[in-house]
Amino acid sequence: MLYIVIPTYWTGDKYRTPLKEDLIFDHPTPLDGKDTLSATLNSLCAIRSRAPFRVMIVTAAVHPELGAAAEEKVDSLLKPYREKLSVGQFSYGALERSRRALKEAGFEPASLSLEGYSAIRNCQLFAPALLEAGRIAAIDDDELVAPDFADRTGDFLGTENKGMRVDGVAGRYYYEWGSFYVKEAEGDREAEGLFRRKQVFQNDSYRRFDSLAGRLVPTTITLGGNMVFSPELYNNIPFDPLVTRGEDIDYLINSRLYGYNWMMDKELRIDHFPPPCRSKAKLQEDVIRFVYEREKLRLAAGHPGLKAVTAEELAPYPGNFLKDDLEAEALQALAARRMEGNEEYYLSPEEVLATGARRAAKASAYFDYVKVWRAMIPALRKNRELCHDLDGLFS
Repeated sequence: MLYIVIPTYWTGDKYRTPLKEDLIFDHPTPLDGKDTLSATLNSLCAIRSRAPFRVMIVTAAVHPELGAAAEEKVDSLLKPYREKLSVGQFSYGALERSRRALKEAGFEPASLSLEGYSAIRNCQLFAPALLEAGRIAAIDDDELVAPDFADRTGDFLGTENKGMRVDGVAGRYYYEWGSFYVKEAEGDREAEGLFRRKQVFQNDSYRRFDSLAGRLVPTTITLGGNMVFSPELYNNIPFDPLVTRGEDIDYLINSRLYGYNWMMDKELRIDHFPPPCRSKAKLQEDVIRFVYEREKLRLAAGHPGLKAVTAEELAPYPGNFLKDDLEAEALQALAARRMEGNEEYYLSPEEVLATGARRAAKASAYFDYVKVWRAMIPALRKNRELCHDLDGLFS
């Protein structure tokens, strides 16, 4: 069975003062604000599919103290849809029950959490994996799907294409400005700085994909709100918990390291309507994750059983950010950045690189986490009580 999984991110009321320990999400919904999830669910109700499917909402809050309120809020939003969709919510209650099962089975309960993008994405995979999903399609709570979306997610998964097995399928976002391409600021294309040209490199990658013949083409980019996972992927490859931004493309990199292939389906379209982004310090988060990912590639090149993946293979995006000039380019970009909002969110350029280096020193932990994931999923699949509990989320 197809599981369509949707993370949704929440904060307190509109006038809540953010705490320094709050998790950083791009645009969490205030508990007393207008949600975007309902529009996404409305589009799912219009799906015409050859086979039944389930919808799983993964609810997270910027702070644990808001968890119960966020779970209750989403439950109230889901009530009108339960007669139209097989829809369930995985949130703090289900997480706690899953963690108890992990502990009983001899695993570290913290292996599963709702703290950060990658951890939340792993919860997206966890519950459907235990219920043996035929495939998992990940979308986001600020998107609309076409009526044929569910069937299209199964068009290529598991087939052979250009001599490669298709383990994962990446779709595209269509934006309100009428294009699949991201916006470039004036002067970005002519700029010398690497980070100033980030959107340029993304668009250059998209143009390269479009230049290739066929509906299904090799890709270096995956978008977290339009990804389809085969059982081979979700059983074997988790998201990296140490990646706090760009976890979608990082997942593609991880998949390649372990010999799994992602392809882009040019016709697997999602209409994307993100609210204004209030995320703090996106540039420094990008720098930290690129420093970390570059080290992970270096370690994998000498790791038995893994495939070497080079920055050149991932160029222009994200590969151009995984080369030896990263630190010099990052220092230049960080020194020139414009601060937005509370200064406490921002580290100095030197502190950003030091943070990246400290995280890079932990890069080998991902390879250990893969081993845990590969043992954890089949072990908990045998836990009838937990699987019955997760299955009951959809009743």
